[in-house]
Amino acid sequence: MHHVTQPSAASKTSTEDPVKDVFVFGSDLAGHHTGGEALTALCRHGAAYGRGVGLEGRSYAIPVMDEQGKRLPAAIIARYG
Repeated sequence: MHHVTQPSAASKTSTEDPVKDVFVFGSDLAGHHTGGEALTALCRHGAAYGRGVGLEGRSYAIPVMDEQGKRLPAAIIARYG
């Protein structure tokens, strides 16, 4: 799990728009967020079941497994990071 913190591009002063936190987690390509950090992302950070890649709510899914639950090669995972 990683937390990425970025200020909003639309913010003109620090009081207009608070800092946004994004919960980054490893997922499978099918988006079956049924355990571990993926389940935390689903329940607490707005991840969408069935979406295994990208930003959803306040979470960002990086696929580390294929649709069958087999680990993806590091070169494939790196494309999403």
